[in-house]
Amino acid sequence: MLKSRNFLESDIPVICGFPRNQQELFYMFPSAHWPLTPRQLSRSASVRRGSTVVDCDGLVAGYANFVECRLGEFCLIGNVIVNPCMRRQGVGTFLLRAMAARAAWEFGATCVRLCCASSNIAGLRLYSALGFVRVGLRSRVGLDGTILPVHVLELPVLWRDELRQYHGGFSPVGMTAIPA
Repeated sequence: MLKSRNFLESDIPVICGFPRNQQELFYMFPSAHWPLTPRQLSRSASVRRGSTVVDCDGLVAGYANFVECRLGEFCLIGNVIVNPCMRRQGVGTFLLRAMAARAAWEFGATCVRLCCASSNIAGLRLYSALGFVRVGLRSRVGLDGTILPVHVLELPVLWRDELRQYHGGFSPVGMTAIPA
């Protein structure tokens, strides 16, 4: 059974093993250096908000966090990755829905955003299936030194009862009213 929870320091060694190659690490964490080290992940988690793990019967199945949150506006999701042994089993969908629920609950966000390299076909398919739409285009230097288009994607988020199943009991931060 999948559930979301707060990221723990003890999750770091497991998550560091998720990217199987330099390309996967680039998609997850473009500024990191291969291989992902506990120090890199710990530093990232320490300056970001809402670091979240999807747990599947005690197994760390996925990880993401918020790069930026603007209270009452949006949260920008980053570091999205799923455990290789749990891919194509709904973990990515659950993780992103958990992040959307957390953004609405803790920050009163009306949408979540994320950035996805144009070459990350699996990511783009997942985000499209979840209802994310492109709202912008940026560029980033790719691993080979070429300029790579990066899609800025957005998903509207309204707190709904159906989001409760993804909410991991996170405490609200900075909200004046807690959704019923």
